[in-house]
Amino acid sequence: MLVRNSHDPERSAQTGFVSRSQAEPTEREMRLPCGLVKGHAYSVTAVRKVRLGHGLQAFFNKEKIFLLRLRNPWGKTEWKGVWSDSSEEWDRVGATERNAIGLTVKNDGEFWMAIDDWCKYFTDVDVCRLINTSLLSIQKTWHETVLFGSWTKHAEPLHNRSGGCVNNRHTFLQNPQVEQNRMYRMHKIITQKVEALTTYINTRTVFMRKTLPKGRYIIIPSTYKPDELGEFMIRIFTDVWNSCTVQDQFMGQVILTASLRDTAELQKLQLHKRGQEIAEEMPGTITLRVITSSHLTDL
Repeated sequence: MLVRNSHDPERSAQTGFVSRSQAEPTEREMRLPCGLVKGHAYSVTAVRKVRLGHGLQAFFNKEKIFLLRLRNPWGKTEWKGVWSDSSEEWDRVGATERNAIGLTVKNDGEFWMAIDDWCKYFTDVDVCRLINTSLLSIQKTWHETVLFGSWTKHAEPLHNRSGGCVNNRHTFLQNPQVEQNRMYRMHKIITQKVEALTTYINTRTVFMRKTLPKGRYIIIPSTYKPDELGEFMIRIFTDVWNSCTVQDQFMGQVILTASLRDTAELQKLQLHKRGQEIAEEMPGTITLRVITSSHLTDL
């Protein structure tokens, strides 16, 4: 879950594609007469518009065909149909064009096929984001932050870190919290806006892409049910460098008294150290608003 705390745009990255065909459990990894493996995942490594013809004929010929290059991760077992490595269709393509697309004729698991056949034999396509984090690149680069954490259980709610999904309103914010430039945890979602949620799914990784306006945000990793324990890793990519992304830590809590005369508007208060004869300001402020039981009922 991504909660906006108050104002970093994310732009496009390179993409890659993974194709696969649906198969019944008993049919998975079944080799078809056309050379494809049923239920198998193939990487799409290139998409080209290939010009047909030889020599000057190819230069003036407007006839082109869309081809895709796929790779079997096994490194062998290739497509045997039209535009496969030994297909006679390649006789219609000049040597210059074949060299330009990098055609190789060997059983290395990589092959070409027409887009019509690709649509016929494959049922699913997964779009993969290839994020460039190189410091020495002329293309767009991204800044990466990696954080490790865990969902742990504690009898004291302030120390509990396994609150379950957002449906568990009383325990959700007990989950770990990640934010930039923050020292204290968030304990209530009242004025903050929930920017994005991911789907809970039984898989090794969960990915979310979100374009955000400039501001402060809290990332709250959670399991679906409370008290499910385990470890996690969060990898954050941004196109604006910020080295101050921090994980939460328990720093204490603040209890403030309110009066019926207090305004319902947002108030910003300066933090002070406790127990000092002379009030010493701390590096930070707290923004709050006073709400009544009627407001809580409405929420």
